Amino acid sequence: MKKNIKHFDFKSFLKSEVKGYNGEYSNIIRYTDEIYYLCCGMIYSNVIGKKEKAMLYKAIAYFVLPRDLFPETIHGAKGYIDDLMLCLYVLNIISKNHSIDIFYNKWTNKPSVLKRLLDKDFEKLKKENQLLFKNVLKEVDISF
Repeated sequence: MKKNIKHFDFKSFLKSEVKGYNGEYSNIIRYTDEIYYLCCGMIYSNVIGKKEKAMLYKAIAYFVLPRDLFPETIHGAKGYIDDLMLCLYVLNIISKNHSIDIFYNKWTNKPSVLKRLLDKDFEKLKKENQLLFKNVLKEVDISF
C-alpha cells in the first residue's frame, strides 16, 4: 500500500527526528523544526527582497536534500547542524537588513530564544564548524 505523501508534514517530521536528542548542540538542535518553519514562513513576507528570498529558498532546499554535507543518516540528529547553520546565517542577514522583529509573527517560541539562536548559538556553531560552514555556503552558492 502506498503512503499518501500529499499530506506529509515536514515540520512534524523534523520535530520527531530531534526529539530526545541530548548530544552536542542539543540546545540548538531542539529548535530544528521551528527554524525550518520560520524560514518557510518568511518566504511569504512582503518586507524582504528577492535576494533574501532566494537565500531562504536555498536554505529550505538544503534542508530537504537527501544528501548534504553532514548527513543525518550518518550523524543522526546532530546531522542537522549544517542545515541549521545555513538557515541561521540567512536569517541573520535578513535581521540585519531589516529587524529581528519581522520574524516574531512567524516564530512559535519566545523572542529571547530566537535572539539567542541568531546571536550566541549561531556564532558558536560557525566558530566550532568553520570548514563545514564555508563548504555549506559554497554548496548552495551563497557568499560569506
